[in-house]
Amino acid sequence: MDFYETLYGKCQNCTFSVITLPDKGVRHFETIASMREEIGRVGDSRNTYIHPWPRRIGLKDGVRGDSADTMYATCLFADIDIKSEAHKEQMLPASRAEVLSFLDAFPLKATFTVFTGHGIHAYWLFDAPIHLTDANRDKMENLLAGFGRCLMKKAKDERGWRIDPVFDPARMLRAVGSMNLKIGEKIPCEVIAENEVFYKTEDFHAYVLDAPKPRTEEFHVDERVMGSAERIMEGCAALKQMTEQPDNVSEPLWHALCTNVALAKDGEEKFQEWRSLYSHYSPMETQNKLRSARNANKPCTCRYIKDCGLFPCPDGGCGVKAPIVLALYTKFEQLEIILGKDTLSAEEILDPYVVGLLPYAKENCPAEYSRLKLAAKKAGIGMRDFDRIAKKEEEKRDVGIPFDAEPEEIKLKGIDLHGAMTPKGYRITMENGVESFYFDEGALVSSNLCPEPLVIERRMENIDNGTERFELAYHRSRKWKRLMVSRAIALNKSSVVRLADHGVPVSTDNADGVVHYLSRYEAENDKKIPFVRSIGRIGWLGEKEFYPYILESPVEYEDKDDAAMIAALKEQGSFETWLKFARELREQTYARAILAASFASVLLEKLKRRVAIIHIWHASRSGKTAALKFALSVWGDPMKLMGNFNSTAVGLERRAGTLRHLPLGLDELQVLNERRLPPSMVVYSLGNGYGKTRGAKAGGLQEVPVWRNAIISTGEQPLTNEATMDGVHSRVLELYGQPIDNADFGRKVHQASENHYGFAGKVYLEHIVDTDLSDEFEKIRESIGDGDQGVHLDTVALLALADYHAGISVCGETKQKAWKDAISFGRSILTNAKENEPEDVIDRAYDFVTDWIAANRKRFANDAVPCLGKIEAGKVLVIATELRRALEDNGFSYTKCRKGFRDRGYVDTFDDSQGKKRSQYLRKIQGVSVRVFCFPIQVEGMYPPEDDFLS
Repeated sequence: MDFYETLYGKCQNCTFSVITLPDKGVRHFETIASMREEIGRVGDSRNTYIHPWPRRIGLKDGVRGDSADTMYATCLFADIDIKSEAHKEQMLPASRAEVLSFLDAFPLKATFTVFTGHGIHAYWLFDAPIHLTDANRDKMENLLAGFGRCLMKKAKDERGWRIDPVFDPARMLRAVGSMNLKIGEKIPCEVIAENEVFYKTEDFHAYVLDAPKPRTEEFHVDERVMGSAERIMEGCAALKQMTEQPDNVSEPLWHALCTNVALAKDGEEKFQEWRSLYSHYSPMETQNKLRSARNANKPCTCRYIKDCGLFPCPDGGCGVKAPIVLALYTKFEQLEIILGKDTLSAEEILDPYVVGLLPYAKENCPAEYSRLKLAAKKAGIGMRDFDRIAKKEEEKRDVGIPFDAEPEEIKLKGIDLHGAMTPKGYRITMENGVESFYFDEGALVSSNLCPEPLVIERRMENIDNGTERFELAYHRSRKWKRLMVSRAIALNKSSVVRLADHGVPVSTDNADGVVHYLSRYEAENDKKIPFVRSIGRIGWLGEKEFYPYILESPVEYEDKDDAAMIAALKEQGSFETWLKFARELREQTYARAILAASFASVLLEKLKRRVAIIHIWHASRSGKTAALKFALSVWGDPMKLMGNFNSTAVGLERRAGTLRHLPLGLDELQVLNERRLPPSMVVYSLGNGYGKTRGAKAGGLQEVPVWRNAIISTGEQPLTNEATMDGVHSRVLELYGQPIDNADFGRKVHQASENHYGFAGKVYLEHIVDTDLSDEFEKIRESIGDGDQGVHLDTVALLALADYHAGISVCGETKQKAWKDAISFGRSILTNAKENEPEDVIDRAYDFVTDWIAANRKRFANDAVPCLGKIEAGKVLVIATELRRALEDNGFSYTKCRKGFRDRGYVDTFDDSQGKKRSQYLRKIQGVSVRVFCFPIQVEGMYPPEDDFLS
């Protein structure tokens, strides 16, 4: 395809321009042939350019015209520079191949790709040129600019390149067939690729980024603080381009700079001087733009310049909202100008403008403040009045004027902040950390708040209690560190200092400022800071989710103290290997019980049942620990999930609360320090399902841990004894048996559980999450109990139900087989539990008393010392205080036993005068009246005392 015929061939009643540099020549031609002839004539000796969009007829030679003079939109185009000595910009593609790779990856293929010597021009031609009118001109200009913004963003995001924002209708591109003479050597400008593909405007709609709305604000400032435009030139890199690369300044950027420079004291003169360096400079056109800008008094903001891609402003901005702010005198300079006068009258000193400078002078420039005070005295102003005026002005001073810097997108190396913006009045950079500043009529008041960057990376809300946390990210020791912290701590100047221990750049000196900064950061980025759910424990989240196995959306664990336990909940090794051992263990009743208890733990919440405590005891080397480890391997690494009795009550509560619905495995009962933590306390504490209420260090109460899970313990002795209260017996299902009867197999189970784990739990949960368990539980309970309502029937039914669902979901059994085996298993366990079920505490206490009487019968004689009571025919009288001592010394509750003995008829009773049943009689023993209990026990071989016989 011929480049020019394809580009311009269908355009009528227009001109085709040829522009040359450095002579600034412009000629317009009405035919393609004459234009091509001109390119051939000058293209070998001068840098030669064309307008991709043809111009209207009537433009005189020497006049380029502007966007309003374009007649046809023929294509969309892009100018991509390649890194070389011809370009100052360094963020450019390194080679022609890189540019071609980028263009090939773009969904819309370029019709023509032109190598210009030091860059690439790409043209996407329309299927027919679009005639521009007042009705569609803005639309087509916006299409070109929006397409350009899309390409610029794609290049920056994917390749890290900066493409020049040269997407305006008046743009000139290097002419095909000419020579590039930019750095001396001749390099031909030629088509290197073409595709016979043409587009309609709607084909580009998916690849257009909307332009930011023009950001302008009225700028009102006392003319006495306005300095020279040269001050803007010193601080604004975009304006410097007007003198360094005048022909590379796009029309939109030129207009944006004009709206700023025009407002400076010598702005019109300076802007004309700088604009004259442009090869097609028009004094009249420039003057009209300047006059319009001064009348409007609305400078374009830096944000607008950057968002439109008019100039690659530095990340974090220049600390101003618009370039015109750079022209303002600082407050110190303003003071110098005022004090530079020979004399100051009272009217001049009391001018609101001068009075407004007094607080700044008093705080920052004591010498200048003294000079003002002296001048006031000479002008006849009383010193007390002067100080009163200064103080009053200081009280009403407003920190931060409306025209301070706008928020900019935060761009920090090594962290993705999802488009977060700097809070107003702050700047965040890798080099300077967090700086706070404001512009007060030209005076930049700034300070370094944090030496390193500090940002809020994520916001978290606890699923259980709704409390919020921040994940702070801060740069420390040349790397990013992260810390989860309560929102209440982060936004409190008294408590935020505690974060210094973790390396957060906060101290007592800047705590107030850090809190204010974090508050502003959150407010500015409320919609941009990622929000995630958080949790401080494991287990069910409602009815459909179970952390960390089944989640509908991400959940973050917020307590780093339990990080090792959370990290243990993972898969490792082979599920098939684990399953092989599981099937063998399920053939042995007590190993099966331990494994079933592990699966049963997650059913308790769904069934709304209380904590289940299962204790397996047997002699050493019976496979108890191996079976428990394997049961915990259902969920993860058993070595990190396993606990033991060598702990405090607080430690056990915390561990149970963290696991919440996963089983708590406690090995080796015999290591329990019974003086410090009696077994009954362990049972009651864990069996209640909630921890002890404790005070918090900072006041108030700590959060009380709660849990509803299976507590699986092992040991070489039972958890209860003869003196244990009935409540303990009813809470604990104690089984006596050998879990693994083969020591060699037990050793292999140890190894398997440590190398293969974490698979079965997720499979099991996915199976039961949508299963209604209530009816199944009642059915299996009836089948196992067979009318027997024993205290442990519910726990055994729970184990059988868990075993049934584990058989189906994990072991792949049929429902019929799994149900039959679960019923048989449950009955076997229930039988064992009943065999080991002790008498209740009252019966055990009565048995103790009869044994105690038999063992101490001589102490019931009339002359016995010490004396415990007296034996009569068919009765034994026991002194009440001695009975109390004997019962309590052996672990029985005296009050409970006394009432139990009375209710069951184990002691004689009588009705007092008020009709109340009493069990203590007043009798004489060894001549002293004492209260006694009368046990109807016949003691053989005892004779009545001599004094009773004689009487």
